[in-house]
Amino acid sequence: MKKFILAGAFSVLAMSSAYAQVPVTDAANIAVNEQIKSLSAQIQQDTSVVKDNTTKTLQAITGDRTQDANQFASLATGNGFSMGQAPDFNSILSGNSAVFGGIGGEFQNTAAKLINGLNLVKMVTDGAGVNLSGANQAYSQGINALTTMTALTDAMNTATKDRQNSFQQATQEIGKATDLKGALEQNTQMVLQGNQTANEAVGSLNNQVMLLNQQYKSALATSSQHLRTFAPLAESVIRDGEASGGSSVRDQLRAFEDQNQ
Repeated sequence: MKKFILAGAFSVLAMSSAYAQVPVTDAANIAVNEQIKSLSAQIQQDTSVVKDNTTKTLQAITGDRTQDANQFASLATGNGFSMGQAPDFNSILSGNSAVFGGIGGEFQNTAAKLINGLNLVKMVTDGAGVNLSGANQAYSQGINALTTMTALTDAMNTATKDRQNSFQQATQEIGKATDLKGALEQNTQMVLQGNQTANEAVGSLNNQVMLLNQQYKSALATSSQHLRTFAPLAESVIRDGEASGGSSVRDQLRAFEDQNQ
């Protein structure tokens, strides 16, 4: 009897061991696992895209864009003459000759041709016993200012043409920047060049003011000289016919007429 009981127990254990080794398949769990796997792969792919876009954005707004900005660096001057090279006004009016500063030689030659074409003399000689030093100084300063301003105007006209061509060429490059940083640098350079162009215009207006001032100064000196020349003679001169210098009034007037012929 005991043998049968032991045999039955062994058979039950053998059956339990056999059933424990049989794999169990759960379709629902497998489907969920596959979905989790797919979502994980999608998240990993999206993370890579975000990382790449972040890197590209960082590169687009940082770094050196000198090459993009330098192509607009000389628009205002047109690679030529600028008002910063103009001579100082005080040196023009205080010197005995025209002052050209940084004005090129070709523009100086144009000014010299103009002055020679007008047949202007350098200075009026004092004579007829009348002091003409005020008129002489105004006349000399007028010639110096005219000569210098002629060369300066010629140089500015040439620079304006170069500047116009430079801006026209720059408009063809706008929009070709490879990223945001390059576009910002180009925009900043264009603003700076626009401000410098405005400064060039202000410098030209200053020249005009100086010329007008010289015109008024020359007119004032001329008027003053006329008043002195045609001022009433002193009673002693009328009575004696002699001036303090020893020459008669008739001789002084004759010399003055000869001086102005």
